Amino acid sequence: MLTFVVLKLAGQTLNFLSLFSLVLSLGLLVDDAILIVTGFDQYYKSNKFTARQAMLLALRDLKWPDIATTLTTVWIFAAMLFMTGIIGKFIFSIPFVIMTTLLLSLVLSLTIVPALTLFFQGDNSHKHGKNEKETFWTRRFVSFEPLIVKYENFLTYLLASRGRLSRFLGAIVGLFFISLSFPITGLLRTEFFPADNQDIVFVNLEAEPGQRLEVTDAQIAKVESLLQKEDPEIVRSFTTTVGSAAATGNIRAGGSGSSTNLANITINLKKKDENRTETSSHFADRLRTSLKKIEIPGVKLSVVELKGGPPAGADLEVRVTGDDSHKLNKILKDIKAIAETIPGAVNIATSVQSTPLEFSFEFDIQKLQINGLSASQVALFLKMAVDGLDVTKVFKGSDEIVVRAWYDRQSVDTLSKIKGLKIKNQKGQYVFLGDLMKNSLESSVSSITRIDQKRTVSLTV
Repeated sequence: MLTFVVLKLAGQTLNFLSLFSLVLSLGLLVDDAILIVTGFDQYYKSNKFTARQAMLLALRDLKWPDIATTLTTVWIFAAMLFMTGIIGKFIFSIPFVIMTTLLLSLVLSLTIVPALTLFFQGDNSHKHGKNEKETFWTRRFVSFEPLIVKYENFLTYLLASRGRLSRFLGAIVGLFFISLSFPITGLLRTEFFPADNQDIVFVNLEAEPGQRLEVTDAQIAKVESLLQKEDPEIVRSFTTTVGSAAATGNIRAGGSGSSTNLANITINLKKKDENRTETSSHFADRLRTSLKKIEIPGVKLSVVELKGGPPAGADLEVRVTGDDSHKLNKILKDIKAIAETIPGAVNIATSVQSTPLEFSFEFDIQKLQINGLSASQVALFLKMAVDGLDVTKVFKGSDEIVVRAWYDRQSVDTLSKIKGLKIKNQKGQYVFLGDLMKNSLESSVSSITRIDQKRTVSLTV
């Protein structure tokens, strides 16, 4: 009841996690009361003390062990309070409820439990003698005496020989190390939110940036041909979208985006409550294997499943920080190669997106000044020549028509032709662009991420 009061004051609600925490704490909170009552029982059965004296002695001897054992468990769960991110907020109620329950049980074991024990014990003015009521309960309902006798005989047999004791301890240590090997060898799998059997699976296609939409459409058509061969009892239908990635609403399933080099397929499986013979996870694994046989140069195909739990980041994220972008990319490439060898690692992605090479133009300031031009004037002229420029708008009824002017495409389709363009300065003179700048071919960067003012690249699995 006190736990519910604290939950109310702290703004916590009764939900799946808080109820789970209450159930988990039931096995822990009784230890405090059991320790005090057991100590009282030992003193009281010695026939040397009254009930009140026995309780005072039990509290004197056992209060600090009781406090120490409870705080040890509390500190273990207290570490979970400092978890950050979405997962930290999601599981906050687990350590909070368990810590609250344990601390309150400690207070009750040192205050209310002794009072209740003396109250139900009855007259505490005389020393303990055989109680017929006690004999009745232990004889008619439950008695652990036979079990206690067997346990004492086993300990006596074990401690009587050093060899038997050594073999027993060796067996305990061996079992301990065997249990540690289960997660390492994969016999015991650990997964925070296990994959659920869903009715939808996504396929994402990512090609080289700048690729034309019709080329992307032809590439995703190869995946469609593969899905058309699937058993209709497994795959009911699928929908293809060219120009964007799948928006699943789950961060771990990958983000969404819009570009001519992206495409996605939403695969609708047979409903799981209609006795589907294959789980979505097994289907996704089989589809990944099949997609590896489709050879499309420069294209990345990924199969995305919906997972349970709250929206969260990737299952594994590796971050590398530094100042030299070339070294960062090399390290990230090596880490990706290692991650690809890990069994079960799927949808491996890096923050360094593949982008096409681009020409970088650098203006000569002295030549600009000699020819009476500025960098902004040349940049605007170059933009208009390549991308065009909105010169006016024409309104026809309720429609707005934008008039855009640009150079003939054939006159700016090569670098040499761009250098041959002429720009007019303030004196009315025409100057070739090639006389004002120098160019170099460099790799472009789609985005730069900084964490704590340091350049960072990352890999997610």
